[in-house]
Amino acid sequence: MSFAMRSILIVALQMSNIIIFNSQPIQYIVFFSFSFITSLDIFNLNCKNLVRIFKMNSQNLLILYLFKVFRNHIILLITTNLTTVLSNGESILNCIFDAMVLTVGIDELTNVKHVDRLKKEIRPCYLLVDEILKSVECLENQSNLYLLSLTEVIPNISNNILQEKLYEWSESISSLFCCLIMKNKIVVASSAWWDLTAIEKNLLSLLVAVNSNCTTADIPVFLPIKSPKIAFRFISCCLISDIWVSALCGPTPSIIEFENSAAICWSPVIEYLKEISFSVPQIIPENMNIQNGITGLMVIDYRIGKYVLLGSIVNNKVYFEILKIFYYQNIKENNLILIFVDKHNNHKVNETYWYSENYKLYGLISDPHILCLMTSSVVPTSSARLISKDMLTSIINNKLFVCRK
Repeated sequence: MSFAMRSILIVALQMSNIIIFNSQPIQYIVFFSFSFITSLDIFNLNCKNLVRIFKMNSQNLLILYLFKVFRNHIILLITTNLTTVLSNGESILNCIFDAMVLTVGIDELTNVKHVDRLKKEIRPCYLLVDEILKSVECLENQSNLYLLSLTEVIPNISNNILQEKLYEWSESISSLFCCLIMKNKIVVASSAWWDLTAIEKNLLSLLVAVNSNCTTADIPVFLPIKSPKIAFRFISCCLISDIWVSALCGPTPSIIEFENSAAICWSPVIEYLKEISFSVPQIIPENMNIQNGITGLMVIDYRIGKYVLLGSIVNNKVYFEILKIFYYQNIKENNLILIFVDKHNNHKVNETYWYSENYKLYGLISDPHILCLMTSSVVPTSSARLISKDMLTSIINNKLFVCRK
């Protein structure tokens, strides 16, 4: 077996059975010896549910091995030369295991009777795993891995019409779990959808993204937390480019009935959806009366598990990445009590800030919301504090963050 350096190989072992996920083009080759593979049985007996890290030098490269055992005998192994994986190893392994459960269910993983059939059935998981690993391979996108616990949404700009359409469509297909997705972001979703766990919501949204080459997809899925043994049908239909409606369904409706229902229900608002699509990445709405010097902001509702990004100009990508990294590196979660921490993790506050030559970042926690605000470097820190509180109040009062729960 071999793997590509600066990429990651996942080896999932169930007793003596091995399944390999290989990601990205090969640059360097490293071979696993037979003794290395057989030694995993000894590891299986001793490591329990802990994440273990081993290091080995090969061809002048530092190779890291991260192990974790799930359900007593399912081993996940990550091998890479990316040291950034160390701080996120357990999160990566947990996400990958949940993606495997989503695809085939927990019973199929824990009671393997036909290895070849399992390898065939788990193939839809490869694309999900690859997307998860992409967030690890780019150091700049490390924040994306942490944000797997949150769902990105489109700001609520008069989307009451869309919410009513969603409820109407939900009744027509007899599904409680429905959502409207635009460019991999949630526009509106049912209450039951928001009741799903964070990883379930994000894996389902990711499943839509990796199957975007189809106009309609009907995929059996297991919810890793809520229903790991009983499968749902996850059906998605593309209304227009980059806009999808998705739902978790039972035996009915048929795929044709699903498509017809989506066309009938959503066709009256297609033009409105196109208008919203043109504003993604999102611009800060004019009715918020933004003050001079504000370049971008990120608002998080950590109880529901969602966030929104807004910028003052059309090309916001760089600002958004900086805001996500600011949130990722400064927030510590502890049983839904969020605090800002310094690099030593010993100074707990509800407000913090960064500054550089070109911009300043200010963070504010106000239960259950977190605001991360980016301003130009000329804005005084004291003013940024007042602006942050005013902006968060304005966002809540204008219901820009209702998506809806």
